[in-house]
Amino acid sequence: MTENALTSRNSSELIAILFAEKKALAPKTSLASVCLRAGIASRGYLNDVIKGRRTLNRKYTSGLCRALGLKGFPAEYLRVLLDLENELSERKRDSLMNRRELVRKILSTEQRKTLSSEIDHVFCFQLFAAFGLFNSRPTETQLLRLFPSDRRTKASQALDFLLKENCIQKIGETFAPTNDNFMFRSQDWLRGFVRSTINEAQFGLEKWFDESEHSLFESSYFSADREKIREALPRLREAIEEFQAFVESSRADEVVQFSLQIFPVLQIGDQLRRLGRSIKR
Repeated sequence: MTENALTSRNSSELIAILFAEKKALAPKTSLASVCLRAGIASRGYLNDVIKGRRTLNRKYTSGLCRALGLKGFPAEYLRVLLDLENELSERKRDSLMNRRELVRKILSTEQRKTLSSEIDHVFCFQLFAAFGLFNSRPTETQLLRLFPSDRRTKASQALDFLLKENCIQKIGETFAPTNDNFMFRSQDWLRGFVRSTINEAQFGLEKWFDESEHSLFESSYFSADREKIREALPRLREAIEEFQAFVESSRADEVVQFSLQIFPVLQIGDQLRRLGRSIKR
């Protein structure tokens, strides 16, 4: 979702922006086509909503999300705005406002698809996360003091790398993130990054396992339906993003590592399917 959409003052303004963005991508998009897919009988009604003369009836929310291609958190953002505009209870409004800010934070995460492979990414992201220990405006001296003397040269190189990748900018004597959050997906280096964090988790296990108020280490084996796993994983990824957005702070007092691994260890599905085909023959 674009920054323009995330700064919408109300649901009508958000819908107008989303409609304009969809029309820019697919010029044949019209009020009529959106209404048809959303289950809205009147083009005039949707036009009044977009113009801010009416508020969308919540019964059309799911249909409009489908028509505009909204899923997951973008769809929830529209729902939260609509709920806020219809809620009279101050207590519930406060809860909805908190939820709105949390979803907005998740959606503002900058998605990137490329990253240089010239440096230790684990260390770079650890350094980037440490900005929150200094209200997101650390000096180089403050950052370097977090690390042993034999790693300070590496920290300086990491700072240069983050500047080059435009993850941070220098303002006077301090550094500041260009965005609160960055997410790098489907990169060649990601496998090595995950491997490094798993290795680091082994040291964390020995130090933090018994500190249950500050850490969580859980592992399990269970049999599972492959299709249900495929259905559940996207929801789990959203829950992880929500957890991170909730606990993350620019006024932090520690940097934490989050690791999660879900993968098959024993599989018989393919063998059973092949056996079934051979029996039918």
